[in-house]
Formats: sequence, C-alpha cells, structure tokens
Amino acid sequence: MLPMLTGRGREHHGEILREAAALVDEGKLRPLLDGTRYTLADVADAHRSVESGTADGKVVVDVEP
Repeated sequence: MLPMLTGRGREHHGEILREAAALVDEGKLRPLLDGTRYTLADVADAHRSVESGTADGKVVVDVEP
C-alpha cells in the first residue's frame, strides 16, 4: 500500500502487479479459497474460522441482494 499512498516505489510496484496479472491470465496464479461458504447470517462463524487459523485460504461470504 505504501507505494500507492506515497508514490515511492510505485513503478516497481506496478511491475510486480503486471507480472502477477500475467500469471493470472496464464492460469498459473489462482486464489486459494476455503471450502466452506458463509452467508451474512453466518459471518461470525466465518470470522472465527479466520481468527482461529482453521480457514484454508480466503473465506467467502455470500451476500445476496
């Protein structure tokens, strides 16, 4: 975040993001998602999973309109 906020190292940060985007485009970089899906009603359970370290990757909370 500092390069975006301060401007220092912004070009290098941009290079890193471009490389990451290329890896995503090539299918070589994908997010690791926890297998459990939560709803807003279960958001406290989702938070406990993250806080306790039992979540395996990113936690998804489905928000329905």
